[in-house]
Amino acid sequence: MSNFETEGQAPVSLSYWQDVRKRFFANKLSIVGLGILIFLILAGIFGPIISKFKPDELSSDILVTPGTNGHWLGTDDLGRDIFERATNGIRLSMTVAIVVTLISVLVGVTLGGLAGYFGGWVDLLFQRFLEIWSSMPTLYLLIILASFIQPGFWVLLGIML
Repeated sequence: MSNFETEGQAPVSLSYWQDVRKRFFANKLSIVGLGILIFLILAGIFGPIISKFKPDELSSDILVTPGTNGHWLGTDDLGRDIFERATNGIRLSMTVAIVVTLISVLVGVTLGGLAGYFGGWVDLLFQRFLEIWSSMPTLYLLIILASFIQPGFWVLLGIML
Protein backbone atom coordinates (compact mmCIF):
# COMPACT_ATOMS: atom_id res chain seq x y z
CA MET A 1 0.00 0.00 0.00
CA SER A 2 1.25 3.48 -0.82
CA ASN A 3 1.81 6.29 1.68
CA PHE A 4 -0.34 8.58 -0.49
CA GLU A 5 -3.99 8.98 0.31
CA THR A 6 -4.93 8.58 -3.31
CA GLU A 7 -3.19 6.01 -5.46
CA GLY A 8 -1.02 7.56 -8.18
CA GLN A 9 -1.11 11.11 -6.80
CA ALA A 10 2.29 12.78 -6.43
CA PRO A 11 3.09 14.92 -3.36
CA VAL A 12 2.78 18.68 -3.79
CA SER A 13 6.14 20.29 -4.49
CA LEU A 14 6.96 23.68 -2.96
CA SER A 15 9.01 26.31 -4.73
CA TYR A 16 12.20 27.50 -3.08
CA TRP A 17 10.67 30.68 -1.62
CA GLN A 18 7.53 28.86 -0.45
CA ASP A 19 9.76 26.42 1.42
CA VAL A 20 11.80 29.29 2.91
CA ARG A 21 8.62 31.08 4.06
CA LYS A 22 7.19 27.87 5.54
CA ARG A 23 10.39 27.10 7.49
CA PHE A 24 10.81 30.71 8.63
CA PHE A 25 7.32 31.05 10.06
CA ALA A 26 7.50 27.61 11.65
CA ASN A 27 10.44 28.79 13.81
CA LYS A 28 9.23 30.93 16.73
CA LEU A 29 12.63 32.54 17.36
CA SER A 30 12.83 33.77 13.78
CA ILE A 31 9.45 35.47 14.19
CA VAL A 32 10.60 37.11 17.44
CA GLY A 33 13.81 38.28 15.72
CA LEU A 34 11.83 39.68 12.81
CA GLY A 35 9.57 41.54 15.24
CA ILE A 36 12.57 43.05 17.04
CA LEU A 37 14.15 44.08 13.72
CA ILE A 38 10.92 45.72 12.53
CA PHE A 39 10.60 47.55 15.87
CA LEU A 40 14.18 48.87 15.63
CA ILE A 41 13.72 50.00 12.04
CA LEU A 42 10.47 51.80 12.89
CA ALA A 43 12.06 53.37 15.98
CA GLY A 44 14.98 54.58 13.86
CA ILE A 45 12.66 56.06 11.25
CA PHE A 46 9.95 57.60 13.43
CA GLY A 47 11.87 58.25 16.68
CA PRO A 48 13.37 61.59 15.65
CA ILE A 49 10.00 62.66 14.24
CA ILE A 50 8.18 61.83 17.48
CA SER A 51 10.73 63.32 19.87
CA LYS A 52 10.83 67.07 20.34
CA PHE A 53 14.47 67.05 21.49
CA LYS A 54 17.76 66.97 19.61
CA PRO A 55 20.32 64.20 20.35
CA ASP A 56 23.00 66.57 21.69
CA GLU A 57 20.69 69.20 23.16
CA LEU A 58 21.50 69.93 26.79
CA SER A 59 18.61 70.81 29.06
CA SER A 60 18.18 71.75 32.69
CA ASP A 61 16.35 68.45 33.29
CA ILE A 62 19.28 66.43 34.62
CA LEU A 63 18.70 62.77 35.52
CA VAL A 64 14.92 62.98 35.31
CA THR A 65 12.89 59.79 35.46
CA PRO A 66 11.23 58.36 32.34
CA GLY A 67 8.05 60.14 31.32
CA THR A 68 8.90 63.44 32.99
CA ASN A 69 8.64 66.64 30.90
CA GLY A 70 8.28 64.69 27.64
CA HIS A 71 11.45 62.64 28.14
CA TRP A 72 10.15 59.13 27.36
CA LEU A 73 13.25 57.33 28.68
CA GLY A 74 14.48 60.12 30.93
CA THR A 75 17.71 62.07 30.61
CA ASP A 76 21.35 61.37 31.33
CA ASP A 77 23.67 63.25 33.68
CA LEU A 78 24.06 66.09 31.15
CA GLY A 79 20.34 66.53 30.53
CA ARG A 80 20.31 64.89 27.08
CA ASP A 81 17.18 62.94 26.11
CA ILE A 82 17.93 59.19 26.17
CA PHE A 83 15.12 58.25 23.77
CA GLU A 84 16.38 60.65 21.10
CA ARG A 85 19.96 59.50 21.55
CA ALA A 86 18.92 55.83 21.29
CA THR A 87 16.90 56.37 18.12
CA ASN A 88 19.72 58.43 16.65
CA GLY A 89 22.11 55.55 17.42
CA ILE A 90 19.75 53.09 15.74
CA ARG A 91 19.69 55.25 12.60
CA LEU A 92 23.48 55.53 12.53
CA SER A 93 23.96 51.79 13.08
CA MET A 94 21.46 50.88 10.35
CA THR A 95 23.07 53.36 7.95
CA VAL A 96 26.54 51.92 8.57
CA ALA A 97 25.27 48.36 8.17
CA ILE A 98 23.46 49.07 4.89
CA VAL A 99 26.28 51.13 3.36
CA VAL A 100 29.01 48.63 4.31
CA THR A 101 26.93 45.72 3.01
CA LEU A 102 26.17 47.42 -0.32
CA ILE A 103 29.79 48.45 -0.87
CA SER A 104 31.05 44.98 0.12
CA VAL A 105 28.63 43.28 -2.27
CA LEU A 106 29.52 45.66 -5.09
CA VAL A 107 33.28 45.23 -4.63
CA GLY A 108 33.04 41.47 -3.99
CA VAL A 109 30.88 40.76 -7.03
CA THR A 110 33.03 42.95 -9.26
CA LEU A 111 36.34 41.45 -8.16
CA GLY A 112 34.94 37.92 -8.12
CA GLY A 113 33.58 38.39 -11.63
CA LEU A 114 36.93 39.71 -12.85
CA ALA A 115 38.80 36.83 -11.20
CA GLY A 116 36.38 34.28 -12.67
CA TYR A 117 36.42 35.83 -16.14
CA PHE A 118 40.17 36.24 -16.52
CA GLY A 119 41.24 33.30 -14.33
CA GLY A 120 44.91 32.33 -14.23
CA TRP A 121 47.26 34.78 -12.57
CA VAL A 122 44.50 37.39 -11.98
CA ASP A 123 42.48 34.84 -9.98
CA LEU A 124 45.61 33.77 -8.11
CA LEU A 125 46.48 37.41 -7.29
CA PHE A 126 42.99 38.07 -5.88
CA GLN A 127 43.11 34.86 -3.84
CA ARG A 128 46.47 35.69 -2.28
CA PHE A 129 45.39 39.26 -1.50
CA LEU A 130 42.25 38.00 0.25
CA GLU A 131 44.22 35.40 2.22
CA ILE A 132 46.65 38.05 3.46
CA TRP A 133 43.85 40.55 4.23
CA SER A 134 41.81 37.93 6.10
CA SER A 135 44.76 36.85 8.23
CA MET A 136 45.32 40.38 9.63
CA PRO A 137 43.83 40.96 13.08
CA THR A 138 41.16 43.62 12.69
CA LEU A 139 41.72 45.28 16.05
CA TYR A 140 45.43 45.87 15.39
CA LEU A 141 44.64 47.19 11.94
CA LEU A 142 42.10 49.65 13.39
CA ILE A 143 44.57 50.85 16.04
CA ILE A 144 47.32 51.37 13.47
CA LEU A 145 45.05 53.22 11.04
CA ALA A 146 43.57 55.36 13.82
CA SER A 147 47.05 56.57 14.74
CA PHE A 148 47.60 57.88 11.19
CA ILE A 149 44.11 59.02 10.18
CA GLN A 150 41.62 61.21 12.02
CA PRO A 151 38.67 58.86 12.71
CA GLY A 152 35.35 59.83 11.18
CA PHE A 153 32.20 58.25 9.78
CA TRP A 154 33.51 57.61 6.25
CA VAL A 155 36.94 56.52 7.49
CA LEU A 156 35.32 53.92 9.74
CA LEU A 157 33.17 52.72 6.83
CA GLY A 158 36.28 52.32 4.70
CA ILE A 159 38.11 50.41 7.41
CA MET A 160 35.18 48.09 8.01
CA LEU A 161 35.20 46.98 4.39
